[in-house]
Amino acid sequence: MAYWPLWEPLVIFAASFAAGLITSILLLVIWESASPGSFTFFSRESIMRYWIIVLITTIVADGLLVGGTLFSVLRRHGARLESIGLDFEKVSGNIYWGLATGIPMLFVGIGLGYLSNLIFRGTADPGASGAGPDYAISTIVIIALVLVVLAPVCEEIFFRGYLFSAMRNRMSLQPALLLSACLFAFVHFEAIGFLPRFAVGYALGIIYEYRRNLIAPIVAHAVYNGGLLALSLIKVL
Repeated sequence: MAYWPLWEPLVIFAASFAAGLITSILLLVIWESASPGSFTFFSRESIMRYWIIVLITTIVADGLLVGGTLFSVLRRHGARLESIGLDFEKVSGNIYWGLATGIPMLFVGIGLGYLSNLIFRGTADPGASGAGPDYAISTIVIIALVLVVLAPVCEEIFFRGYLFSAMRNRMSLQPALLLSACLFAFVHFEAIGFLPRFAVGYALGIIYEYRRNLIAPIVAHAVYNGGLLALSLIKVL
C-alpha cells in the first residue's frame, strides 16, 4: 500500500521526537526559572504542571507526525488517504473491532504497567497516580480531547498507516510489528511505560495488518487511553 520510501517516516519520527523532547525541556526550564525549586516530579503540587507538559508535548509531537505524514502521502507522492488506511467503508465493522480489541488491550496494559512499576520501583510518574488534586471539568475535557481523540488519530495515522505500511512493504510481518511498536513506545518519553506501550503498539499493528483500515486501531487506541484516564481520575491507578 505504501508509495513512499522508509526513510521518510523515519525522518519525520526523528523530527517529532526531537521537537517533543525540546518542548518538554523548555517548559521545565521556564517553570524552574519562574519559580525556582517549585517543580518536583513526584510531588502532589506538580501533577497539574506535569499534565500541562504532557498535553503540550503531545500536541507538538503528534502535530508534526500527522502533518509530515499527510504532506508526504498527499503532496510528495500524490497518493490517496486510502493508501494509509483512511477508508470509511464498513465503518461499523471496524468500530466493533476497535472496541472488541481495545478492552482486552486495556487490561493487558494495566498488568504490564504494574510489572514495569515493580521493575522501576520508585520512579512512577505523577500523572499515573490517583493521589493528585481534583481536576476541574474543563481540565478533564481538555485532557480527554488530547489523549482520547487527538493522540489516537494522529499516532495511528503515522505509526500504523504510514510507518508500519512502509516497513511492511520491505520486510516480513514480525520485524515490522516489532520495530514499529518499539518506536511507538520510545516516542512517549517514559521508561516505566515502555513495556505496556510496546505491547499496545504491537497489538495495534496486528489489528491494522488484519483489517487494513485505520478506524479499528484508532478506536482501540482511544479505548485504551480513555480507560487509563478514567481509572486514573477515579483514583484506581
